[in-house]
Order: sequence, then C-alpha cells, then structure tokens
Amino acid sequence: MWVSDCVIEFNAHHRPINLMPVVAGGVISAVLLAVVALITNRGAQLSSPTFLADEVHQSAAVALLLAAPSIAFAVLAARVPVPALRITMGLATAMMLAGAGLAWSGFRYLFSPAGVEIRSLGFRLRSIPAREIKTYAIERWNRLGCYGIRGVGNRRAYVWGNRGVRIQTTEGEVFLGHSQPEKIVRDLDLVVRDRTLHDKF
Repeated sequence: MWVSDCVIEFNAHHRPINLMPVVAGGVISAVLLAVVALITNRGAQLSSPTFLADEVHQSAAVALLLAAPSIAFAVLAARVPVPALRITMGLATAMMLAGAGLAWSGFRYLFSPAGVEIRSLGFRLRSIPAREIKTYAIERWNRLGCYGIRGVGNRRAYVWGNRGVRIQTTEGEVFLGHSQPEKIVRDLDLVVRDRTLHDKF
C-alpha cells in the first residue's frame, strides 16, 4: 500500500519514490528475526567434563553461493549516492557474509554423557540433555525446506544438506544435518548408553 501510494504521488505530483523505508524495514526485520532465532529456546548449557564425540556439518558450496552475491551488493553499496540506502545495502551484505561464514564454519555437534550441544562460530545454539532424548532416526531433509537454522518453537533444524538425523525429545524435535548420518546415530547411541548406565547406578 505504501509503495502504491508513492507511485500515485510520483505520477500526480512528481514526488520522487523513496524505497529506503521498505528496504530498511526488510533488512532490520531479518536481523531481528535472526537474533530472536539464535537466543531463544537454547536450553541450559550442559555440564560434562568429557566428550564422547565431536562432529562437524558444513557446506563450502552454500558458503560460496551466499558469498558471491555479497560481492555484487558491496560494489553496489559503494556506488549508491544515497547514504541511507548505502547503509541498508551494507547491512544486507553483512548478513549474506555472516550466512556464508556460518555455512563455511558449519554446525559443530558435541556429544557427551550429559547430552548434545550444537555450536557454530563458537556460539552455543542449542543443548539437548540426554534425559530428554526419546528416539532418533536417519531421515532426509526436504531441499525446499532451505538450509541453515530452520524452524521456530519446539522444532528446529541445523542443516546444510539433505541428509541427517531427526531427534524426538520430550520438548519437541531437532534435526541434525550431516553428510554421514550414521556417525550421528552412533554418537547418539553412546549418549543414550551412558545415560542408561548412569540411571542404573
């Protein structure tokens, strides 16, 4: 409606169309959504002195796919004469580079007797206590479901490919992407086994 009004104003009164609020609103909303997704539903940090396994799931192809357009955005941002639009395009470029860095670094899964921790770029994204793990199985991820950190609330996915393991927990479900999901199942078997032994003794 705002854009339509601007077009009418341009045609009727020759007022220039200012797209800055729309572009800025979209970029700021995306940044806020990313922050909310990162800081909510992380769970408590697990306390375990030892790790049973350490797996990494990343994608150089997705990283390059995100990094390539960011170069074009950076060039455009440098040439745009409007300072506000330059800042907005700079923020968009920074977001794409951050996504590329996330894909290149990947998701790191730390398995311990206390459960599973999911990290990326040194930041703890999610903790799954061992006592909350109900079932898990190898499944395929829908390519149309996009990649990265997906989902809200009690359903989350950490994926850069189309294979992984879906974990059903008492709080919901978590999908861990990995090119060799058999390794994730093996590591989860260790977590559940240690939890079972701990419960017995």
